[in-house]
Amino acid sequence: MTTDTNLEEKVENSGFLGRFSPKKIYYGLVQRLEESNERLKEDYKIAQKKRIEKYNKLIEQQNYEAAEIDQENAEKWVEHENIMAEKSKYLAELNEKVENMRNTRLAKESMYMEKIADMEKRNKELEKEIYSKELAIESIKLDGRKARDEYYKKRIELLRQNNYRFV
Repeated sequence: MTTDTNLEEKVENSGFLGRFSPKKIYYGLVQRLEESNERLKEDYKIAQKKRIEKYNKLIEQQNYEAAEIDQENAEKWVEHENIMAEKSKYLAELNEKVENMRNTRLAKESMYMEKIADMEKRNKELEKEIYSKELAIESIKLDGRKARDEYYKKRIELLRQNNYRFV
């Protein structure tokens, strides 16, 4: 195993130390590391900015899409409201028609009820008239029977008076 002193000897023998001292090499490496760190930090900042821009674009796109969806929903809502307004208007018209039909039906029913009442009244009057005429006919029949009976009685009496015989 080589020790640090052996390494220094090897470096001194190679002539490398003539141009660079270990301090210079160390500081050079440190400086390179610092520069590399700075570049990495700058690259990180640039990458971070790009990521932020990318996310901002994504957010803008999502906001735009959300705005489009909101617009579509608003249009659908307006369409829905229009449909509901048409439905309510149609239902109001139907209710009005039904009410008119009901009123018309009630008016017709009341008119028919009045007609039926008039017809029943007229029917009762006609029944009374028919009954009185039937009574008159019966009385005429009775009168006619009485008259016939009297006629036959008088005839029989006349025939008896004249001494006719009945066969």
